[in-house]
Amino acid sequence: MSIVYLIGAGPGDPGLITVRGLQYLASADVVLYDHLVPARLLRSARPGAEQIDVGTAAPQPLEQEAICYLLAEKAREGKTVARLKWGDPFVFDSGGAEALFLHEQGVRFEVVPGIPAGIAVPGYAGIPITYPGGGDTVTFIRGHENEGKADTSIDWANLARLDGTLVCYAGPQQLPEMMRALLAHGRSAEDSAAVVYDGTRQRSKRSRELWRKLPKPPNRPAIGDRRFSWSDASSPCASIYGGSTRGRCSASASS
Repeated sequence: MSIVYLIGAGPGDPGLITVRGLQYLASADVVLYDHLVPARLLRSARPGAEQIDVGTAAPQPLEQEAICYLLAEKAREGKTVARLKWGDPFVFDSGGAEALFLHEQGVRFEVVPGIPAGIAVPGYAGIPITYPGGGDTVTFIRGHENEGKADTSIDWANLARLDGTLVCYAGPQQLPEMMRALLAHGRSAEDSAAVVYDGTRQRSKRSRELWRKLPKPPNRPAIGDRRFSWSDASSPCASIYGGSTRGRCSASASS
């Protein structure tokens, strides 16, 4: 019987997908995947399975509607469909919209959770998002609705007052604006922070500094006293502020 599996592929390292997610991927007739899903993971699909690249992890509304209809169409053809999504399908992703659409269309589906990038990326960089003495809260912030959106509708004033750890999902184009917003609303430039690009992957790049010293993406005004010099500024990025960044472990999980 046809079914759609909404599968969290994890934060980047192909080995971080769940056992169930990998099993469902290997059994699927059709695989719809986002750009951020690693190519190595697609090799686990069964030979002959149809593979469809549906673009960004945060598509425009009309693009998302087309993806929803495509999922339902493939299922109605009697096929098993694997919808591979970066991180977790229900964390800053369109998995909820797709699940609701499938429910309304009477299409069977199952959600397979994935490891959220906001937890795994700091962990691989040796930064636990909770730590004794690091505050009692963890806040996850989405810095963008889609790849083309630079502005957000976030209440930065309230976020800047939180004492715990802030974990921001952002592309390089949003990161400087997010940092400026927090500083402008009272976050101390002397607080510790970290930025990780391509988290959990071999090409991962990271920096941990006082906030004012963090390197910045190219073609953006510098906030601190250095500029971003890493070569790939188009990669997914996670930034972690305050709280647990004050006590980084000596070795990361990927070492």
